[in-house]
Amino acid sequence: KRAVSQRKSFGIEYRIIRPNNDIRYLYGNAKVFYDHINDSIKLVGTIQDITELKNATILLEKTESIYKAIAKNVPDAALMMFNKEGNLILFDGPIIEKLRFKNQPVIGINIKELYDDLSHLSTKKYLEKAFDGEEIQLEKEIDYRCYKMSFVPVKNIESEIFSVMLVMQDISEIKEAQQDLENKVDELNRSNQD
Repeated sequence: KRAVSQRKSFGIEYRIIRPNNDIRYLYGNAKVFYDHINDSIKLVGTIQDITELKNATILLEKTESIYKAIAKNVPDAALMMFNKEGNLILFDGPIIEKLRFKNQPVIGINIKELYDDLSHLSTKKYLEKAFDGEEIQLEKEIDYRCYKMSFVPVKNIESEIFSVMLVMQDISEIKEAQQDLENKVDELNRSNQD
């Protein structure tokens, strides 16, 4: 009725429940045709089953919210996800503001615009290895802080790698405590030798 009264084409997405309780998502669109005196004479349209697309979208939204929840709740960490083109597709975490970038991280920014030349090349190298299926963990000092960096391939339902997740965790305090402990053990060993 609204399409006829507004004289516009329309599209609508809706959900149906089939007799076997399957839920299907449909998208319908239509156009109203008029005769020479502007009376509507026919409605022509299509209905498409978009269940697979809708389920993929729902899964992507859930997955993204899971990654963001993880990133926000891992202490002293930042999570970034990159697609195969090297574009940032997700970032979050308590220390993201502390990290120094060439440009402010925003969704869609390419890795070469995010990091300086040297950091860009090394990060790109690790991303490429992760897209080849390798999980990489390393420690790196940045601005006098020590970070554990993990490059993890992220796979879809078909086991294809579609993204790489980079988790950066500030382990400076752990490293300092570890060094203090090693110093105390060395000191104890020296005193036992005397």
